Amino acid sequence: MSSNVNKIFEQQIEQITAPARKFAELALSHAEKVSAFQTEVARDYILMGVGYAKEAAAIDSPESLQKWLSGRSNAVQSVGKRVGDDVQTFLGYGREYAEQTSKLTREQIETVSKTVDRAA
Repeated sequence: MSSNVNKIFEQQIEQITAPARKFAELALSHAEKVSAFQTEVARDYILMGVGYAKEAAAIDSPESLQKWLSGRSNAVQSVGKRVGDDVQTFLGYGREYAEQTSKLTREQIETVSKTVDRAA
């Protein structure tokens, strides 16, 4: 009988802690994805900035200055597009996280409702 009571107790503990574990796993997964993305984006922007600085440092004549200045409009457009794409990606991560947490919440509400119905 003691074994049976222990098994029931373990099942109840599992049912109580499962939602918290699922939410924690989701939060950690989201944090990992977002921080990896932020690290990648920061690295890319740093490399772009260093590249532009190296190009500027290589200016040694009026012609090279003119060439460098004419390339800035393309650089501004590409950076602007990249920023827009990165913002959309980041917002997508937020939407995905919100959808997943809503799904988990609905699942937990259903589980609790079923448990309450069985207990009644």
